[in-house]
Amino acid sequence: MLYSEVLNCALESLNVSPMRTVQLRAEFKNIVKKYSNIIADGTEVACVRPSDDDHQMKRYSGKKRHTVKVLTLTNHDLKLLYMSPVFGGSVHDDKIMKKCFPPNISWFEGMTLRDDLGFLGAVTDY
Repeated sequence: MLYSEVLNCALESLNVSPMRTVQLRAEFKNIVKKYSNIIADGTEVACVRPSDDDHQMKRYSGKKRHTVKVLTLTNHDLKLLYMSPVFGGSVHDDKIMKKCFPPNISWFEGMTLRDDLGFLGAVTDY
C-alpha cells in the first residue's frame, strides 16, 4: 500500500479529508457553509528535477527549483477544506484558481476570501 493511500484512509476515518474536486457550486457551498472566512494559498512542493526538457520547463518554479503546485483552501483554524489537483511549478497561483473555480460562477459569495499577491486578479474575478 502506498503512503498516499494510507494517508487518505487515515484522513477519511477522521472525517477530515479535504475536497479534491469541485463540480457544482452547491457541492462546494455545502462543504464551506459554516465558515465565513476562507484562506486561499498556492502551495509548492519540491520534486526531483525531471530529465526531459519539456517536463523541466513545466516544473521549474522560477525560484531556482523544480516544484509541483496545489491550490489549498483552509479556514482560520487551518482545517484543510480543499486541495486541487497537482499542477507544474511554473503555473501561477491565479491560473490554478481560475482552472479549479471558474470566475463566471459566484463560488465565494457571502464569505471573505483571503489570499496573497499570487492571486492579484482574484479580487475582480471573485
